[in-house]
Amino acid sequence: MRYGDRKADRLRAEVASRISAKRYSHTLEVEKTALLIGEMIGYPEPDKLSAAAILHDIAKEIPVEEQISMLLRGGFALTEEDISSPEILHSFAGALVFFELGEEYYDDEIADAISAHTVGSPDMSVLSMIIFISDYIEETRSYPACIEMRRRALDMLSSRNGNAESVLARICTEIIENTRENLVSRGKNVNSRMTDTEKSLKKKYLQN
Repeated sequence: MRYGDRKADRLRAEVASRISAKRYSHTLEVEKTALLIGEMIGYPEPDKLSAAAILHDIAKEIPVEEQISMLLRGGFALTEEDISSPEILHSFAGALVFFELGEEYYDDEIADAISAHTVGSPDMSVLSMIIFISDYIEETRSYPACIEMRRRALDMLSSRNGNAESVLARICTEIIENTRENLVSRGKNVNSRMTDTEKSLKKKYLQN
């Protein structure tokens, strides 16, 4: 699926109609960061990066109960653990909303990136890893861990030793470690999907 400027603009308008101005500002920063990372590693489809970034939070402001209903109706394998972590549900619901936009826009890899942007997935593509990272390190994130991770991520990418996939995977695992520490410190549940992502990335890219 190719996304020209006109189609991307229509996606931006669609997303802007569904979320707050503050959330939309975050969305545009994620797109900006994703394109920067894509340029740094020579990612060949910047239009897909834009589309996935624009769409990643399309379901963020849908009420949680409605998200759960959407996912159950759509046949998503929702677990009790997922329901106990409501902050991750919008990523799965977002992939469904994207599908509902129609064949003109739909792309499986973009849908996977939307779905994986909160807890990852065992088979993350380069696109998915870039969106996962960009959501965490975009420039308006003010948490100290995010600011430091942005510095580290851009440094690792600019001076990378090894292939781009391995560097992206290492950044993703560091983000997961940071997220786990934050959740544990607040007495929150660490969803096993995130742990499975970490194990898969380490096994696939970081064993040597």
